[in-house]
Amino acid sequence: MKKIKLNGKRCLFTEDSLEKPPKGYKYIYYLRHGEDDWCEPVTIENVVVVNRLGRIFCKEPFKMPRSKDKYVNVKSCEWL
Repeated sequence: MKKIKLNGKRCLFTEDSLEKPPKGYKYIYYLRHGEDDWCEPVTIENVVVVNRLGRIFCKEPFKMPRSKDKYVNVKSCEWL
């Protein structure tokens, strides 16, 4: 697992969808990459089927919008 900071929240990143969350990390989200850059996340989502970059484990939740498109845009990304 790699450490990552997304929109100011510290998380753990994995490409392995079967990896179990570490103790204390109870929120699980998926990252979607863009069409042009397959290495940087563009959105944080509950489920990603196409353009899935990987999965993150977080200690605190991201606030998801109530619209039918439930995702959060990645405003800042820092690989730690």
